[in-house]
Amino acid sequence: MRVVRVPVENGQGVESSPRQTLYRILRFEHLVRLFQDRQYTLLSPFLWEDPFEKLWSRLVFQDQPAHRDLESRVFGSCLTFQARSDAMWAIYSRNWLGVRVTIRLAELQRQAEAAPELVNGKMWFGEVNYRRDADLERVAHRLMQAVGKRGADQMEAVAMAWLNKRLAFRHEDEMRVLFVRSSRAVRISSPSTFKFAVDPHALIKSIHIDPRAPKEIVETLQRDIRESLGFTGSVQQSSLLKLPARLQSLLPRDGLL
Repeated sequence: MRVVRVPVENGQGVESSPRQTLYRILRFEHLVRLFQDRQYTLLSPFLWEDPFEKLWSRLVFQDQPAHRDLESRVFGSCLTFQARSDAMWAIYSRNWLGVRVTIRLAELQRQAEAAPELVNGKMWFGEVNYRRDADLERVAHRLMQAVGKRGADQMEAVAMAWLNKRLAFRHEDEMRVLFVRSSRAVRISSPSTFKFAVDPHALIKSIHIDPRAPKEIVETLQRDIRESLGFTGSVQQSSLLKLPARLQSLLPRDGLL
């Protein structure tokens, strides 16, 4: 299987130097599961929590019985290009137990192309297009026609459907991994998730802990990540809420800060 990189369409054309560093904020228990199971989990986008995604899927796929087979074959994962985003921490890190992992796009692609579970299908790495309402309407009509064509290869149209959101979401700056299983592949028992083998130690370059986490939680998570998970890369608390080093040096030395 070969991974296809889809460039963003926001009037910028094809990028000459595509961005290569990705970030994802996970709940700590999901990080543990990733290291223990050595599997990367993709979810059915029809089950994503974002209300926009649910409405968009109903619009594009029109709830037609003919499309239900397609719906059970598409899986995805959301990552971001934003290394420092307070909004992303607020959304995805609950009770200070979220961690941000740093992933190199080339390594994720290499491992995906080597995963035996992904042989029967196609995978796309696509940057999300954040569009105005008029553009979304145009894209929706195009996608409805594409996924409704009989006899056509609908896999790409299905994958491209999940690369569109409103401008209000552009702070997410997302890249999505989208996998569409072949119609000839053996049916799976749980159409809500799909997993493929990875080496998390090679995949993840560094781990950052919630910038608002108390010292005790930071120290506990650092110990667990290093000792229990055996991770040898950098593990530190995000410095998002701290002043830059040069400004730190200007603080009054009265002991209050």
